[in-house]
Amino acid sequence: MAQLAPSQKGALAEAAIAAAVIELGFTVLRPLCDGGRYDLVIDVAGTLLRVQCKFARRSGGGGSLTVPLRANRCTPAGYTSTCCSRHEVDAVAAYSPELRRCFLLPPRRSPGAAPCSSDWIVRATTRPSTSGGRRS
Repeated sequence: MAQLAPSQKGALAEAAIAAAVIELGFTVLRPLCDGGRYDLVIDVAGTLLRVQCKFARRSGGGGSLTVPLRANRCTPAGYTSTCCSRHEVDAVAAYSPELRRCFLLPPRRSPGAAPCSSDWIVRATTRPSTSGGRRS
């Protein structure tokens, strides 16, 4: 894969995750403008799930993926690094281009709206999924 800029990685993750969710039969909604805390909304049986999409990368030499939880961007106030709270996002989805798989990560339910302190490590398997060969 070519070297991608951070915005390209985000766009790739959003597109792959949206495609996987649609493939599973759910409705995917997108905000009209950028800059919000969530990237997609998934309609799950009438319940709207606000999802932040992330680009996952391999960790070390094993089968683990690192999913960065912080968002880094330039603002009028300068370079900022933030993490959303459970009041802003219902779940995090990650896309691994190496595995060509998507993962839905359960939300962290820490007290209050505390910022995240670390990345998530996901143990990735290459076993076939039980969803009929679809991305999971």
